[in-house]
Amino acid sequence: MYGAYEVSEHILTRVLEYGILNAGGEEMASIENTENITPTKSIRITEKSIARNSYETAIVYDKENNELFRVSQGDASAVELTQKQWAQAYGMTLTHNHPFDLTMERYGFENTSAFSSKDILRGMQYGIAEMRMVIGNERYSFCWVTPNYEKTIQFIEGLQKIEASASAVITDTKEAVDKAVNISINNQTTENKNRAYNAILEHYSTVVTETNKINQFIADNQNAGYIFKKEVL
Repeated sequence: MYGAYEVSEHILTRVLEYGILNAGGEEMASIENTENITPTKSIRITEKSIARNSYETAIVYDKENNELFRVSQGDASAVELTQKQWAQAYGMTLTHNHPFDLTMERYGFENTSAFSSKDILRGMQYGIAEMRMVIGNERYSFCWVTPNYEKTIQFIEGLQKIEASASAVITDTKEAVDKAVNISINNQTTENKNRAYNAILEHYSTVVTETNKINQFIADNQNAGYIFKKEVL
């Protein structure tokens, strides 16, 4: 969702032991009562309207679930909030979509995605009460409640390892698709076309499998002090 963000023990120490300072100098919001972040029907309707977009949009809501602002950059697959916008988002709900892949759907696969470690760390760093994400027919929610320093370090490091592994495997299958498709274009035999088709199926199957691994890891590590939910949009 956002630009490169390196995991820093210094940042995590500030977050978990002292309360992260946002651009306005306030401490990270605590979530003792989740009543104020329960999404209204209007938020869900808005999320559904962006869930199949091929570009990314981020929307911030206040504690009364009123839209404060949204950021969208045309056909960009990622958006970046300014420091001023992050300050405005402090203690609020931020929802966004991950770009929808229409080709994936055409090959019979449901679009799926997962929060990245960058998403999660940004939410922690800037005191986002709830980070939400939608794609296709799926909605995800993540919010820090009572972060545990040691377990959070382990969670973030573990998540990054799984992300790196998933990225490598998915890249390999994508390269296999490119190779098979190029061969099929240059030599249009039935055999080559079938190989290209199967390579595409293998790629999307791998995307789903690896994404599910990431989501399962996030779901299994909520003892680090967060709440994670995945539901049908």
